[in-house]
Amino acid sequence: MYLKRVELCGFKSFADKTKMDFEPGISAVVGPNGCGKSNISDSIRWCLGEQSAKSMRSKQMLDVIFGGSQSRPTTGMAEVTLTFDNTNNILPLDYSEISITRRLFRSGESEYFINRIQCRLKDVRDMFLDTGIGSEGYSIIEQGKVEFLLLASAEDRRELFEEAAGVSKYKVRREETLRKLDKVEIDMNRVNDMLALLKDQITALDIAAKKARQYQKHKTDLRRLEITSLVHAIARDTREIDSIKAEMDPQILTYEATNAAQNQAEAELADMRVMQIQKDDEYVAIQNEFSQIKSDINLADERIVQAEERGEELTQRRQTLTVEVQTGEQRIAQYEQELLQVQSLTQSLSAEVHILEQKYQSKETEIVEIRSAITNIVSARMPQKKIFSRARPNEPLSITTKTALFRCSRIARHRLPPLKRTLNDCCKMKIRSMLI
Repeated sequence: MYLKRVELCGFKSFADKTKMDFEPGISAVVGPNGCGKSNISDSIRWCLGEQSAKSMRSKQMLDVIFGGSQSRPTTGMAEVTLTFDNTNNILPLDYSEISITRRLFRSGESEYFINRIQCRLKDVRDMFLDTGIGSEGYSIIEQGKVEFLLLASAEDRRELFEEAAGVSKYKVRREETLRKLDKVEIDMNRVNDMLALLKDQITALDIAAKKARQYQKHKTDLRRLEITSLVHAIARDTREIDSIKAEMDPQILTYEATNAAQNQAEAELADMRVMQIQKDDEYVAIQNEFSQIKSDINLADERIVQAEERGEELTQRRQTLTVEVQTGEQRIAQYEQELLQVQSLTQSLSAEVHILEQKYQSKETEIVEIRSAITNIVSARMPQKKIFSRARPNEPLSITTKTALFRCSRIARHRLPPLKRTLNDCCKMKIRSMLI
């Protein structure tokens, strides 16, 4: 059996989880002072159950938890796991590898595990008896212990030899057995004291037991007598009940008849109450109807007063309208006379319009003739225009040309004013006819 692996997390200077594997043979940890070499051996002893903070080179056991640094915070737990090779079955467990784990929290709680199963510190120590492995075993010799072994007394060396020879296991068991025997002896002494105390009480308890037995007997007799008396009382009461029932039967019949009559009366009373409720509803309805009729009468009175006032107003309005009708009839007669005059004027205007239309048509005929004459004159004078266009600007016109132009201007001056007046008259008549 050898130590195969050590895992540390949060123990002293090992803030991160650190794993160290050991092969068969000799393994050495080399490093400068203060690098944490001794912390490895401390972790092994601590995991195996060391309870002394002084052996861990600390003031208190919580100091083994990583306390933090300037760049890293403190951890809340220290954990160390030792893995042993058990292929030779030296340890009393059927596993080829056995892991021992110890945890310590800042709250002071400590936990032990064997192959990740929680156990007691006693279980860990019992498993490593006679193997030389343990917090006090010879397999772990820290700095300064060699000198202690050389200078140790015969008793101290004897303990070391007993551990190596495998006697310590039986010695521990013997001591445990002796402790158990001492405990049993203490318990026996307490039992003897209790027996001596109880012996003094046996006589008194004997007398009390006899009295209790007598009490139980008397209690049984009393219970039997009470039952007998109760049976007789029940029989007597039963006879009395039968006689009372015989006396009560006529009264029960009378009560039933009275009860039936009372039920019938209550039913009639209920019917009368229903009828009363109906009558009350009818009375309320009549009262409402009476109130409605009264309000209708008041409303009718108000309407009659309003109608009388309206009749007086209408009478006055009738008289006024009669006067207005007479005045209107006079105006109608006057309007009829004016209408006759307007109709006669319209007939005369229609005749004048017809005459003016005939004149307008004759004037239009004359205008057409004048336009045709002007067209003929213009067409007859076209050669002269060509001559005028070929003539020079300052060249004087001939006498024939001047005579023709003068004649045309006279005809135009003579015929244009009448045509203008005729056109104006026609336009005015058209406008009047449209207005009428």
